[in-house]
Amino acid sequence: MLAPMLALLLLSQSARAECSPADLDPALDRAETAYIEADRGTLVQALKAARAATACASPSSVQAARLLRGDALVAALDNDWPTAEEDLRASVAAMPLLEMPPMLVRDQRLHLAWQRAQETPIQWSLASPALVNGTMTPLRPDTIVLGAKRRKSAKGPVRMVGLGLGIVAAGMYGAAWGTRFQYDQAVEDGRNAEARTHHRNTNALSIGSTAAAGVGLGMLGVSFAL
Repeated sequence: MLAPMLALLLLSQSARAECSPADLDPALDRAETAYIEADRGTLVQALKAARAATACASPSSVQAARLLRGDALVAALDNDWPTAEEDLRASVAAMPLLEMPPMLVRDQRLHLAWQRAQETPIQWSLASPALVNGTMTPLRPDTIVLGAKRRKSAKGPVRMVGLGLGIVAAGMYGAAWGTRFQYDQAVEDGRNAEARTHHRNTNALSIGSTAAAGVGLGMLGVSFAL
C-alpha cells in the first residue's frame, strides 16, 4: 500500500520539476501562430503545454484570458463558432482589457466573433466560492466555460407568446367586424340603445386587437434578437 503512494508522490514531484512558469507565454505564442498557419495539431499541443506550465504557478489574468482564447482558436479551426464565441466571452470575463494581436485581428471571422463576445454583456452573480482563473471568488460570470450553469434561452417561450398574441389579435379583429355589422343593423332598425352598445364593443375590440398585435409583433422581434 505504501509503495504505490510513494510512487505517486515521486511522479507528481517529477511533473512539477519538469514544468516551468516561464514556459507558459512561449506556449501561448506558439498556439496563436499555429492558428494563423491552420495547424490544429500544433495548436492543441501548444495549449496542452501551456496548461502544464500552470501546474507550477497560477496564471495571471492576461495569461488566463489567452488560454481561454486559445480554446476559442481550436473551436474556430473546427468551424464551431458558437463554442468559439463562448470561449471568447470567458476570455473577456478573465481580462476585459486584453487586446487581440494584429495577426489574429486580420482573421475577419475571428475578429467578428471577438467583437460579438465583447458586445454581449457579462452578468456577474453571487454564488458559492469557486476557483475562477486561479482565484477563489464568490462572483461567477455567466459563461459556462468558467463554471456557470448553461444559460437557458428564452427565445422559444417568447416567440410562442408572440404568436399567441397574434392569434388573439386576429380573433378580436374578426369579432370587431361582427359587432360593427350588428351596429349597422341596429342603426337601420332604429334600435339606438343596442347600437350604442355595439358601438362600444366594436371600439373596445378594435383597440384590443391593435394592442395585442403590437405587443405580439414586439415579442416576436425580441425572440429573433435573443
